Amino acid sequence: MLIERFFPDRKAKIDRLEAQHSRTEADRMELEEAEAGDDGALAGLEGKSGITKGNVEKRVTELREAVMRTFASDTRQYRQAVDIRKRTFATDPWPEGTEDPDGFFRELDVLRDWLRRSGLTIRVKSHLAEERDALQHALLSAYQSLDDDKSRDLLAEGKWLDVGRRAVAGASLGAPGPRISRVQTLDVRYAQPLPALVQRSERLRARVSNHLLKMGQAWR
Repeated sequence: MLIERFFPDRKAKIDRLEAQHSRTEADRMELEEAEAGDDGALAGLEGKSGITKGNVEKRVTELREAVMRTFASDTRQYRQAVDIRKRTFATDPWPEGTEDPDGFFRELDVLRDWLRRSGLTIRVKSHLAEERDALQHALLSAYQSLDDDKSRDLLAEGKWLDVGRRAVAGASLGAPGPRISRVQTLDVRYAQPLPALVQRSERLRARVSNHLLKMGQAWR
């Protein structure tokens, strides 16, 4: 209830991050399903809990060395491989589609794609955890700052009336029963929270007082 009342923007941001995390996770798993078979570029890179970044980076290093052994130093393939840095391979510039008889570069393309997808999933997950923690701290602070008036307002507007309005909306079009009539009465009575009613009362009191003063009377 506090989240919807005080932190709707934070909740919406978390919802978006959760959806994004689901998409990036599915994107990574789709690549793994396509390339984890016996002839796939990700075959044999599984750890105890699936394909691991360490195994992928190790394979990138092995392929780099294989390319440099296979091609002369003045070839495009050699120059492309020699610039590989395993820690930044996913984000460094990389021309995809380089052909070679052994398929080294096709495998490197897939490994780089996996590192990119995996890295994006990890970043989104980390951001999501940070936003959840921030919301928890904000909720705790908001809860500790609630006084009696705010608590009554929150309960009446956020819970009582929500239940009441659903009951009224779901009632038949015929004559309402005693419970529905009671709910309708409560809905009207608590349509405005207490602080708003107090402010309205003060404004009316001031207007009446000014009117009486103009007539030579005083407010009693």
